[in-house]
Amino acid sequence: DMDLVGTMKRNWVEECGEEAGTEVWLPLWQSDRLKNIEKMLAEGIAVVYSCVKTPHFDETWIGRPLDREALAEMQGKVGA
Repeated sequence: DMDLVGTMKRNWVEECGEEAGTEVWLPLWQSDRLKNIEKMLAEGIAVVYSCVKTPHFDETWIGRPLDREALAEMQGKVGA
């Protein structure tokens, strides 16, 4: 759930969805993120990290798939 940043006129996620011919529903605010991730994993949606935010994640996450192992590591970082 990315918001407009800096001088962006459009939401990047919406723009990418349009180019891919898919529908985008935003925002995801107040939506349970864990349930959303669990649903994506259950439906076989492939997610690969293309950028990450430091200091929470380092460069080893770039190119890594979002899977149950990655989810467990993320939960460990926030003490969930």
